[in-house]
Amino acid sequence: MKLSDVAIDRPVFTTMAAVAALVMSRLAVTRLGVDLFPEVTFPAVAITTVYPGSGPTEVEQQVTKRVEDTVSTINGVELVRSFSRDSVSVVVVQFKLSANQMEANNDVRDRIQAIRPTLPEGVKEPLIQKFDPSAAPILTYAVRAQINAVELTRLIEDTLQPAIESIDGVGSVTVRGGAEREIQVELEQGKLQGLGLSVGAVAQMLRAESVDLPGVRLAFGGKEFSLKAAGRFSSPRDVEEVVLTSRPDGTQIRVRDVATVIDGRAEVRTLARVNGEPAVLFDVLKQAGANTVEVSDAVVARLAEVEGVQSSGVKIELISE
Repeated sequence: MKLSDVAIDRPVFTTMAAVAALVMSRLAVTRLGVDLFPEVTFPAVAITTVYPGSGPTEVEQQVTKRVEDTVSTINGVELVRSFSRDSVSVVVVQFKLSANQMEANNDVRDRIQAIRPTLPEGVKEPLIQKFDPSAAPILTYAVRAQINAVELTRLIEDTLQPAIESIDGVGSVTVRGGAEREIQVELEQGKLQGLGLSVGAVAQMLRAESVDLPGVRLAFGGKEFSLKAAGRFSSPRDVEEVVLTSRPDGTQIRVRDVATVIDGRAEVRTLARVNGEPAVLFDVLKQAGANTVEVSDAVVARLAEVEGVQSSGVKIELISE
């Protein structure tokens, strides 16, 4: 029996089948996920190695070249590119399109682990990442306010970042161009020499004092409590009161006697400006498989709510989507 005979002999059935197909198609279209890039996999791996305090030449000779030599012999490698910068080595290994991404990652990881003991002392653990287009930020915002960079960064990390990361489908939020609070100790060389102290000794004492130690368990009234000793510095005053040494007469030499303690900010390595004005940027990354349009709309709606409770001097501007 032909399809045309069924359509002619049973018109009601044919009509209902057509209507059902239209309804199911409409439901499928409304629930169809939308993404910026298709689900594709590129056989490429990036190896990032941090060598603190080293220059580009030292990074290239002692780190980059060794990594290049070991990964270039892997089967299926098509191209190896490298970038040596101040304290950072980046090696990108591109495999043939026929290569299996999982096997390529495992091969690179095994080779890097094999040469890890030969890398210079002080080199951080190499970070191996596969190239994933879906890992790119879906939204980038710039935040400006009439407050200093440290307070603005803290505002984003304490208020905006948790509010956005709680949205269903958001993977993470990364902040760029901000400034971190840093308590700086400026030592006076003359006073140190007069007391027979060295910079290393002062640094070691400060590290030893700024530690949270696990405590003991206390049983009381049928209940058990966990105690710990909190020793981390929370203010410049805590640093100034650290005892460095004691004189024969019992007098204690504290940090304030040999140094000036400043409540400042860490060295800024990244700057962000919008229309010539300083700003702090944050990127929104979605979870794998999440609908890009729905996540973006949810982020915009959440920021409208959060921005309403902030001071009028805070400006949140979308600069990339």
